Amino acid sequence: MTTSLQPPVQPTVPSTGAVDEEADARPVRAPALPADERRAAIVAAATPLLREFGRGVTTRQIADAAGIAEGTIFRVFDTKEQLLDAVVEHVLDVSETVSAIRSAPSEAPLAERMHYCATVLTEWLSSVFDVMIAWHKHGPVPEPGDAGTETEPHRSPYQERDRRQAEVLNALTDVLAPDRDRLRCSPARAAHLLRLMAFAGTHRMITYGDRLTPEEITDVLLHGITRPES
Repeated sequence: MTTSLQPPVQPTVPSTGAVDEEADARPVRAPALPADERRAAIVAAATPLLREFGRGVTTRQIADAAGIAEGTIFRVFDTKEQLLDAVVEHVLDVSETVSAIRSAPSEAPLAERMHYCATVLTEWLSSVFDVMIAWHKHGPVPEPGDAGTETEPHRSPYQERDRRQAEVLNALTDVLAPDRDRLRCSPARAAHLLRLMAFAGTHRMITYGDRLTPEEITDVLLHGITRPES
């Protein structure tokens, strides 16, 4: 009689439903990213923290928010101050705002285009003001030579302010230009007034918490504050 040999059957261990807590506790390694992408991801994670904590934010908080080890930050940023500078530069960057303004629906009436631009401006400026106020409010300015800071004087984040504002004004001017015959001033002047109202109407130290809405900005610019004469 031929006997068929089979591998021994392993005894079945009843499942207890228990979770391997030690395995679950192991940190998940962040996926490898090119340096530029890693920098961008860290900046994105750090931005809301800078708005909340200002300079007092820690690299541990930033690392936790980004889902990375704290040491990973210093693979792409030399110091904490360099990282915070990058966050401020990101917030002040107008490229996305300019692109949004230039995406205003060209066939829409003037009031709709102006309201659209006012909305884009107030949302961007709110973010800028929140970061800058937190930047100056929380924590002392680091002294050169402090741990985690650069040894040279802190670089101003306003170096390219004029160029940035010119880009915004040029975009606004182009959006308003098709209605130049309806305007009592040049499209460039109208763009300047729109930017000024959005700036003043959004800044918390000017509005004292009573910010202007895009609807109010649009209405005042187009119709003023007097009632139409009957």
